[in-house]
Amino acid sequence: MSKTRAVVAIASAATLAVGVATVSLTAHASPKESTEESQSQDHSTNNAPDINVDGVKHHLQKFQTIADDNGGNRAAGTSGYQASADYVAKTLDDAGFNVTRQTCGSCDNSEDENVIADWPGGETDNTIMIGGHLDSVADGPGIDDNGSGSAAVLQIALTVAENNPELKNHMRFAWWAEEELGMHGSKHYIDNTGVDDIAGYINLDMVAGTNAGYFIDNMSSPTAVAMVDHFDSIDKPAEEFTDCCSDNGPFTDAGVESTLLTTGYGESKTQEQADKWGGEAGKPYDPCYHTACDTYPDNINAQALDHMTDAAAQGLWDNASKTNRYNPVEICGQDYSIQEREAVTTESGTELGQVYMLWSNDAEQNCAVTIKTTAAGVETQTAVTLAAESGDNVSDKGAFAHYAGPVKLDAKGTCVKVDGSIAAEDGTVGTGSIPLSHCG
Repeated sequence: MSKTRAVVAIASAATLAVGVATVSLTAHASPKESTEESQSQDHSTNNAPDINVDGVKHHLQKFQTIADDNGGNRAAGTSGYQASADYVAKTLDDAGFNVTRQTCGSCDNSEDENVIADWPGGETDNTIMIGGHLDSVADGPGIDDNGSGSAAVLQIALTVAENNPELKNHMRFAWWAEEELGMHGSKHYIDNTGVDDIAGYINLDMVAGTNAGYFIDNMSSPTAVAMVDHFDSIDKPAEEFTDCCSDNGPFTDAGVESTLLTTGYGESKTQEQADKWGGEAGKPYDPCYHTACDTYPDNINAQALDHMTDAAAQGLWDNASKTNRYNPVEICGQDYSIQEREAVTTESGTELGQVYMLWSNDAEQNCAVTIKTTAAGVETQTAVTLAAESGDNVSDKGAFAHYAGPVKLDAKGTCVKVDGSIAAEDGTVGTGSIPLSHCG
């Protein structure tokens, strides 16, 4: 992870599909904390297999050996980086991936390569990409930073090859050159290959800190939802990562909905975080950040590595199963934040989409959104109803599958609820509701 950073709030900028019903109203309500916003959802149809953390550790041992054999590091422009790229590319090629070694002509070391691997199948105009940087700093072997992210992505890729899942969208894996010098590899890919086919990008950078935190960038985005839910399910509720940037940054700047998983780097864990996640307050998430002691196995938290790898895999599987990836914040406006969300499911438990309630402090308004996440092109109905406790309500049913609404209701001084429904391809209907609450 690069040292060049500034604290920013990153908002998703990609409008990649349609399938939305929206409602705005003027009811006063206090926004909930981010940990309260996450509601239980059924992702049973999109569940990823468990990723074998021993496989991830095997790759980390390989990276350590490469560093030991090449002057103690795997930095850009060195034989250690080249050997790391060779190892990743050969492993993927042997597993059946279509591997591209993209020479980074705009990099400081113009012979450094990005390693790109495509798994055959899925809709290529709606590709889900997952990656992390492959280079270390010059001061050490870079095992947490970022051997951990590179190894996790590699083991997820091998699990895809082993299981060969039939997912809706194409999957692409990436290992970037020269992140430590300014995210040069990912920028080169964006500038030279382009991102018109990329529906979402998941980045892993430092996912095995010995004093681990659990952070996700752009938590409210559809790309991150399944990972937020995963951490909730294992009692490790994630926090928004507000520091910018790793290789997700250039993708966000290019208009791709992007997210980042990390256990943190050189900053210190708070007491509140230690109470929530374990570990030691007042100590860095990674005490060996950018130093020679970032080695395997001493600077690896295997449990955190396991959790992070499984979360990333769940994010990949979930996003690769969807066709509609619209962000509710983009519909309601960038000053809105998610208060609640509920799955829209059939009686058998199949999830067809989600219904959201958002809030804007600036506008003092709620905004309700129903988003269809499957079979967006089927001519069925998506509906939304906004109701106040007085009985006033406004509804809309779209004539086509993509969206219903928008509808508005002036409900200042009262409580409101939202009901959403989506019809499945076979004619069954899924429903989801946010009960009467959010009182002005």
